[in-house]
Amino acid sequence: MVDMSTSDSVSTQSSPPTLSSEDRSARIAVTVFPLLILAAFAAAMITPAAFKPLAPGVHWALGVIMFGMGLTLTLLVDALSLVGLVQTLRGLQTPLPLIWRITKSFHPFT
Repeated sequence: MVDMSTSDSVSTQSSPPTLSSEDRSARIAVTVFPLLILAAFAAAMITPAAFKPLAPGVHWALGVIMFGMGLTLTLLVDALSLVGLVQTLRGLQTPLPLIWRITKSFHPFT
């Protein structure tokens, strides 16, 4: 007869998944970048005079950042943003079923 009170416990510890170098770099970027922003914010709050010479370049830097963000948009995002903007300006709630149909029609994997 088999004694069921004790069981052979097999160690089923799963090893952490190995990440590709691209995934590892992405994880570092999304971890380190916010920390750098917070550190720069703290430094600027503590010693604002050290950052004052950078003030004239803020407009250009924001322009370049916004231009880069705009380049990453797609036609689908533009269309959905336009639908949401029009609905917001008209004071209506965004029609989610309509947005879902638009998304399905433009999505390359459907």
